[in-house]
Amino acid sequence: MELRHVNHCVYKIRYHMVFCVKYRKKLLLDIELVNFLKNICFEISERYCFEFDAIGSDGDHVHLFVGAEPKYSPSKVMQNYVQNQGNQEEKEAYQQMKIFDF
Repeated sequence: MELRHVNHCVYKIRYHMVFCVKYRKKLLLDIELVNFLKNICFEISERYCFEFDAIGSDGDHVHLFVGAEPKYSPSKVMQNYVQNQGNQEEKEAYQQMKIFDF
């Protein structure tokens, strides 16, 4: 966690975000699903100026430790994550439908 520099400021902003599964069901025990979430985080970090320092899962919730520039509010960071997660799921569903010629 080092100091980052932008045009007229120096910052070290880290957000701890927790996403819970509906009804706290233990759905995140599958390694493939956790790796899928990590891939989404990697794509988001490339597209925006985010740094995902730690990504973890406890079965019924996901912990993200995110670094972002000051121009991004915590709600904007969360919004970008949720929107991009949905986009990635739609792409994979389309690829699966394409295989079955629907």
